[in-house]
Amino acid sequence: MARAKPPAAESQIVVNLAPGTEAAPEQAPAAAKRKKHKPHPEEDLERWLLTYCDLITLLMAMFVIMYANSRVKEGQKGISVEMDRIQNITAKDKRFLPVIPDEEIRKIERLRLQIDSLKKMKKIGPFIHLTKSSKGLIISMEGDLMFDSGSAEMKPEAKRVIDLLVPTWHSVNNAMRIEGHTDNVPINTEAYPSNWHLSTARAISVVDYLVHKHRFNQDRFSALGYADLKPVKPNSSGPNRAKNRRVDIVVLVDQSAGKN
Repeated sequence: MARAKPPAAESQIVVNLAPGTEAAPEQAPAAAKRKKHKPHPEEDLERWLLTYCDLITLLMAMFVIMYANSRVKEGQKGISVEMDRIQNITAKDKRFLPVIPDEEIRKIERLRLQIDSLKKMKKIGPFIHLTKSSKGLIISMEGDLMFDSGSAEMKPEAKRVIDLLVPTWHSVNNAMRIEGHTDNVPINTEAYPSNWHLSTARAISVVDYLVHKHRFNQDRFSALGYADLKPVKPNSSGPNRAKNRRVDIVVLVDQSAGKN
């Protein structure tokens, strides 16, 4: 029986190298030989910081917008609450507010037009001023026309202007309130120890003139003194103090008119 031949030895390539040299490693393919470029550590840090800064900026913007919206909502809520409170107060207290009858509104307006016409025709406009308010028609007569400083005696020109206005007041039967005012110059005389005394004396002086000279029923009048507490101008100059040294004649609305 024939013997089997031993397997042939693998072919080997033997390279004789010169003494002191080593065998070179087997060369890798060209693609494998290329190494990827690693970024510099400083470049990685800068990129991270940029991303972080962008994120912080966006977060900050978001919180600012959220805060602004919350403040706006709080303001709107506060306005809404205040309006509700005012409406509730108005609804509760409406019954206590004065209601001026239409007839009285028309009467006061007619009176205003009559006096305004007199102002233009008789050229007394610079001395008197008209104001409509919830209490009635206010005819303000300035101090230069009415009184000297520290005095409650009416000037002749003041009496002339009042004489012109009297027919308009006779045309209505409304109550009238005379309010006296002074400037802020202190006074301490035997006749007028204070501006309270002086302002009240001025109001009484006008009432006395209307009752005794023009035969008004004294029941129509009341007299008040406000001293220097209700100036119409700052008491910083002579002309301004003259405007504050005045008398207001108030034709009061009759709130009972039209009621059964």
